[in-house]
Amino acid sequence: MVLLFTAGCGGSTGGGTGGDTTPPTDIVEDSVDVSVDTDAAPDVMDIGVPDVTPDIPDTTVVAEKKWNAVSLETVEHIRDVWGPGDGTFYAVGDHGTMIWFNGSSWIPLPRMTDADLLGVSGIAGGDVYIVGKGGTVLRRDQAGWNVVNTFQDPAVDLYDVALVSNSDVYIVGDAGVILRFDGSAFSADLSNTTSNLRTVFAVDGGGVVAGGTQGQIYRRTGGQWVSSQVTGGSVTINDVWAASNSFQVAVGTAGTILVSTGTNWSPQTSNDIKARDLHAVWGTSENDVYCVGSSGVLIHYNGNKWTEVIVDGPLFSTRSLHAVWGTTMGSRTLGFTAGEKGTLMRLDIGNEEVTDDVNWGDTVNGPDRPITDVAYAGDDTYVAVGHSGIVMRWRPFKGWHGVPSGTTTDLNSVATAGDGNAWAAGDAGTVIQITGDQVTPVENGISSDLNGAASLGTSALFVGTAGLAVQVSPDAFVEEETSTLMTLNDVWLNTDGSGFAVGNAGTITARTTEGQWSTQPSGTTYILHAVTGQGDHAWAAGDHGILLHWNGETWTKEQASINLSGKYLYGLWADENADVLAVGWLGTVLRRVDGSWIPEDSQTSNVLESITGGDDGAVWVVGRKGTVLRRKP
Repeated sequence: MVLLFTAGCGGSTGGGTGGDTTPPTDIVEDSVDVSVDTDAAPDVMDIGVPDVTPDIPDTTVVAEKKWNAVSLETVEHIRDVWGPGDGTFYAVGDHGTMIWFNGSSWIPLPRMTDADLLGVSGIAGGDVYIVGKGGTVLRRDQAGWNVVNTFQDPAVDLYDVALVSNSDVYIVGDAGVILRFDGSAFSADLSNTTSNLRTVFAVDGGGVVAGGTQGQIYRRTGGQWVSSQVTGGSVTINDVWAASNSFQVAVGTAGTILVSTGTNWSPQTSNDIKARDLHAVWGTSENDVYCVGSSGVLIHYNGNKWTEVIVDGPLFSTRSLHAVWGTTMGSRTLGFTAGEKGTLMRLDIGNEEVTDDVNWGDTVNGPDRPITDVAYAGDDTYVAVGHSGIVMRWRPFKGWHGVPSGTTTDLNSVATAGDGNAWAAGDAGTVIQITGDQVTPVENGISSDLNGAASLGTSALFVGTAGLAVQVSPDAFVEEETSTLMTLNDVWLNTDGSGFAVGNAGTITARTTEGQWSTQPSGTTYILHAVTGQGDHAWAAGDHGILLHWNGETWTKEQASINLSGKYLYGLWADENADVLAVGWLGTVLRRVDGSWIPEDSQTSNVLESITGGDDGAVWVVGRKGTVLRRKP
């Protein structure tokens, strides 16, 4: 069957295991992965005695080249967080940190500056601005992220930004600086003060409010900024939030909370006996407001009084919180507070997909979902995909960063071409084309899950449920007959198009250069999750540590130096010298040496899903709970 469509080009190396929105921090590459996958069992359990159980004591060798966990989380201080109201969020912080919540996981974005980033805001369906020290201004518009030259004094630190519209933007900073963008250029807006400004907020229905040192709040009225002395001169107003022009809240140092229901500001009793500094405020209504601040203080207003909130989880409960923001979507309220050393806490109330509400509990600031496949994309770059539509790219000196995929469907595999373009596929027939940092969905009429991928010239070949194999090219989808109705989990192809696909019940089916398929005896009924090859040789792996070798004529079982009963292998990769590596259950990494498989210490107990290498000599492994490992050249 041929399905015609319009798209760009693609291709790939690497394999996926299968079966199991928006924008662009540097990654700490040699940190130790200490998270543990708490799954009690693999996705598919094959009960029985393993095909191969060598009577050899367990031994683990030290790898010739050390595996290092690559952290996708940030340990930098997070200074601000904001979302457009659709369940996605941006967070920014020190040393150019930018991360993005795509609705399910936090993903790092490319670093565009080394400056500390202090404020982020935008408008739903419109532009997003980030500001920071040294006069830094970044903007995301229809063309993507770019650095904005405001033609102002670059030595002035900018703390916050607010948008009335795409053509009416306000930025505040030290020494009374207020910059206004009128749709064509930035210019200085006379503030009538030399005080340091720390916050600015655009009120729904009109009006802009700012605050800063010396206990003053400023309103823009009739094109002029008018100041009000709202509290003691030693107080700094750190943040302002407004439900409307008739209900506004300001917070600051020494536990200061002020509320305005019109023109005057009234002090509030925070009921924090320590009177800790408050750094940020946000609410859903006049009867539901949250303030956060130093030493992990979190205070809630219910319309009658302010009370301290006890958070779930001890890790971040005493770290200073610098930012808070959230959104209400129907009956669901989702929010984040962020701060010191990458601290993130999550509020999630009314989420129909979970049993219990989350009333401000610890959360991670990197992907906590499985990363299912990784592939080399040429020019020393890599691309990875995962659950909930995760797409990430790695570039030298840039690290990993997220790419908006436009989907929340689980992606199971990716195939890349040497020019950096790629195809990725996942559940329910989802296929996307990845060109640089741009993703295009590809309509194809397929509803079956696609699990494994391989490159085929400028095209890609995907395999999936019920023996499905489909070739994706720039011009068409071509379905191929694989001679099996078993679910296929992975595929590997030689440069001439010949190769193998493997799947459930020990299924192996071979592909000729002409695209013809025929099943082959594997000698096992265990599920096979991965296949790779080099030249005339190929290897397959799966449940209970089953390892098979194709010598050009037949498939035979190979042994490992440890008992692999209960160890499930999900990924395989072979380099041009036929150095073969397998990865899988509970951090398992095996290296093939003289026909036997030797374990290496991966320094993680997370399930590893996929492995690949590139021309730069590095080897990358990805897995569950956002795990990424790297073996340097």
